[in-house]
Amino acid sequence: MATLPALVKAITEVDGRDHKTIEHTARLIREAGYIPTGKRGGGAAEMDFIAAANLLIGLNGADSPKDAEWAIGVIRFLRGRGFSDNESLPDIFREVGSADTFGEALALLIQGAPELVAIGKDFIDRAYHEKSRKFEFSEMLRGSSGIRFIVNIERTFATISCFTPDFKTPVQWQARYYLDLESVSDSKAREYIGRLWGRDRKVSTKIGLPTLLKVWACIEGVDAPEPQTIEQIEAESAL
Repeated sequence: MATLPALVKAITEVDGRDHKTIEHTARLIREAGYIPTGKRGGGAAEMDFIAAANLLIGLNGADSPKDAEWAIGVIRFLRGRGFSDNESLPDIFREVGSADTFGEALALLIQGAPELVAIGKDFIDRAYHEKSRKFEFSEMLRGSSGIRFIVNIERTFATISCFTPDFKTPVQWQARYYLDLESVSDSKAREYIGRLWGRDRKVSTKIGLPTLLKVWACIEGVDAPEPQTIEQIEAESAL
C-alpha cells in the first residue's frame, strides 16, 4: 500500500527540491481535499493514481505551496483538445489522448509508465547500434535519452508528449489540454486564474519518465527500474 509519506519520498528522489518543501506542499494539498485522508484510528490513507496526479499537478503547477490547491482546481480540469493519432499509435498514447481532462490523462500516464518503458526500449532497439542500446536505455530512465516522455504544465495549458530525434523510425506524439472556464466552478480557483492572466511572466514546468516511474512504482509497491552507470554497462559487456 502506498501512503502519502511514501509518495513524497519517492518524488523527492527525482524532483530536485528538498523533502520538507515537497512534504509541506503535499500536506496543504491533502488538507484541501485533493488527496485522501485516513479515518481516525484506521491508519494512513492509500494513494491511487488520481491522488498521485493531483499531487504532481500541485507540486509542478503552482508558483508556491499556498497556491497548490488553486492550481490543481484549474489544471486538473484543462480540457483535451486533440492529439496526434495514427493507426500504429501505442494504446497508452491513445488512452491518454482520449481523456477528457488533463487530470485524468496524467493519472492514466502514471498508470501506464511500464508501457512507456516498453515503447522506449522498442525504439532504442530499432534506432541504435547494439553496443549503444544499454547506455541509451539507462539514459532514457534518467530522462535524457534520444526518446523522451515529457509532461509540460504552463498554469492554464498543458501538453503530454513523446519526442525522438530524426531517425528513420521516429516516434512523435503530443496531446494538448486547454483552459475551459466553464469547468472551473470554484470561486477561489477563478480568482487564481485572474491573477495568472495579469502577469507578463509565464512559467512552465516539465517532468518526465523518472518521476512517472517513481510514482508508479510507489503506488504499485514495486521497485522502479534503475539506470545503470557507464561502469556497470562496461563491466557487463566485458563478461
